[in-house]
Amino acid sequence: MGLQNTHNLYNIEEAELLELIKTKAVIELNIVQTSNKKYTIVSKLAWKDGVFTLVSYRKNVREWSTLDALFRYIIGTFKDVSIPIRLTFAPSDASPPSELTVVMDHCV
Repeated sequence: MGLQNTHNLYNIEEAELLELIKTKAVIELNIVQTSNKKYTIVSKLAWKDGVFTLVSYRKNVREWSTLDALFRYIIGTFKDVSIPIRLTFAPSDASPPSELTVVMDHCV
């Protein structure tokens, strides 16, 4: 269930994504490493085809330089993330993108 064959690309702001996560409308979060080696969040919704890239209020794509910073953001912002998170690394010149599925469990 990767992002390779997705043709419908949309933007989504943090407040809307947060609300959709709370209402369980998000079926998957994808952390995508871009060609400049930064990370973005792309989500898939249960009720609409396509993918939704997280953008700032100024409509710029949100990017993180490290996975540590991105995961701190996810845990701090979305609190109880109980949906699958897929991590897609940027392809090298000789290979296709590689994916890794991440499961986050909250320990209390």
